[in-house]
Amino acid sequence: MAPVTQNPAPEALIEAVRVKFVDMAMDSLETPPVIDDVMTFEVRAVCVGSGTKRMKDGELRRVVDMRVLNLAVTSGPTAPKSEPNLFDKDDDD
Repeated sequence: MAPVTQNPAPEALIEAVRVKFVDMAMDSLETPPVIDDVMTFEVRAVCVGSGTKRMKDGELRRVVDMRVLNLAVTSGPTAPKSEPNLFDKDDDD
């Protein structure tokens, strides 16, 4: 007869919740950011999933998936950065 083994002690769950925003189309931004741009967003989202996930480092973490309903850029680049050209008028004229 095989020996009876007990289940190992449950792993500690990290209480901080990891939030993942899903279902946001890439064209949701009128002006896409470039590398090193810092932007602030106001997001309206609905929770579509909640549970526990094992992270790459092996730890268990609480996670929620939020489906984006609306997205607004509240600060950051709002238009492409323009460079001066030959036709720009000087203020000295």
